[in-house]
Amino acid sequence: MAKIPMTTAEIREMFERDGAVVRDGHFVYASGKHGRVYVNKDILLSDPSRAQLLGDELGRKILARDLDLDVEVVVGPAMSGIKMSHLVASFLTEFFRTQSWSDDGPHRALAIYAEKDGPERFVLRRGFDDVVKHRKVLIAEDIINEATTARRVIDAVMTAGGVVGGVVALWNRGSAREIEMPVPGSGRMIRIPIVALIEERLEAWGEDECPLCARKVPFSSLGHAASFLEKKKPV
Repeated sequence: MAKIPMTTAEIREMFERDGAVVRDGHFVYASGKHGRVYVNKDILLSDPSRAQLLGDELGRKILARDLDLDVEVVVGPAMSGIKMSHLVASFLTEFFRTQSWSDDGPHRALAIYAEKDGPERFVLRRGFDDVVKHRKVLIAEDIINEATTARRVIDAVMTAGGVVGGVVALWNRGSAREIEMPVPGSGRMIRIPIVALIEERLEAWGEDECPLCARKVPFSSLGHAASFLEKKKPV
């Protein structure tokens, strides 16, 4: 855990370093929407020291929002969220060990992941469904766009009997600050907060509304342009 909190300017500089934030391009995001800015999560987390520092800063925001209370498991969506779950769980485990907890309190946080089961569903395999059952859980992502993946992972955790206390990420580039979800089997709705190290909405458009498409701006190689273009080929 980093001993000295970073300034906002230092955090921003870490995101920009090594070209992890690419601007003025034409990108296709996982949601299918298009935009000018791409946050390259793979480059961002490729430096272990930088990843640890950013994970620690995110951990401080988690503590500030009291999302750490009774958390025993951190779940990330495979593949990109696996590293995030370990960064957040590592921070929380170190924090728990510095506190005076009762015998009933958490002394560590486990890091696990959810896997895709088809194009629109995540599941907990490898015994991870038993790990979350009756436990307080955080969902950890790197970048949040429209929170579609987070919703699917939340559903997997709640279906397995886990209690989701929050969603955390390095960058929330969407507009949502919470997720409203039905509790399986009850019909009751709950609101789950989203906490991110950087909360900055970045413009995104559907294909028909995209000004870059209208101007025939070439697609950038980063992101999901290749699969988008493949679907556009005539059969």
